[in-house]
Amino acid sequence: MVHIKRLSAPRSWPISRKSNTFVVRPFPGSHGFAYGTSLATVLTEIIKLVDNSSDLRKILNNKSVMVDGIARTHPRFFVGMFDTIELPAVKKAYRISLNSRGMITAVSINHEESKLKVCKVIGKTNQKGGAVQLNFHDGTNLVIKDSAHKVGDSILFQLPARVPQEHLKLEKDSVVYLTGGTHQGSTGKVVEVVGSTIKLSIKNDTIETPKKYAIVVGKGKPAVTVI
Repeated sequence: MVHIKRLSAPRSWPISRKSNTFVVRPFPGSHGFAYGTSLATVLTEIIKLVDNSSDLRKILNNKSVMVDGIARTHPRFFVGMFDTIELPAVKKAYRISLNSRGMITAVSINHEESKLKVCKVIGKTNQKGGAVQLNFHDGTNLVIKDSAHKVGDSILFQLPARVPQEHLKLEKDSVVYLTGGTHQGSTGKVVEVVGSTIKLSIKNDTIETPKKYAIVVGKGKPAVTVI
C-alpha cells in the first residue's frame, strides 16, 4: 500500500501527525487532496470505525462499506466532498464535508439521506445533436438535452444510479455551502449574485464571498445535511 508522511499530509486531513510516521495515500481524485482523503483514513481516523489495518481490510473485503451507494474495497479509494458513506452492518451513514476550520469531517446522516448527493456543475461541454455534458465537482458527468443548467448550479442525485432529482439554481434565496473563505464550512442564503461574487445572509450578517466557494445545496432550506 502506498503511504505519505503524516507531517506532509494536507492540513485539511484531521489526523494525528506524530502517532505514526505514515498515512495511506489516496488514489488521485477530482476533488483534490485538500477536499478529500483515502477511504482508509476516513474509516480509521475520522469515523474511527476501526483502529488497525487488519480490521480495515476485513470490513473492506466483506464489502461492508458503501460509498455513494456502491461497495468499495480498496483502502486507497478517494473519498471527497459530499460523498456518502454507509455502513449497513452498524446502521450508520455519513456525508463528507469540511468544518469551520477547513478540516475534512464526516457528518452523521440517516439511511434515506445516504441515497442522496448534491453535485455542483463546474463545466459544460457541447455534444453532437444539441446535447450538453455537465461536468461536476466530483469528477462525474451527465449528458442532457436541457441546457438550462448553468455553471455554479447544482443537481440533487438519487444514488447509486445517479438519477437527477432536482435542479438547484444559484440564485436569490438559494442555500449554499461554502468550501472556502472566512465562513468556510457554513451555509447561508443567497441575497444577490453579482458577477464572480455572491452576497449571503449567514445568521444575522450579510457577507460577500467568491462564487467559486459556493455549492448550492437547496432552495429555501438544504436538500441534504451538510453540516
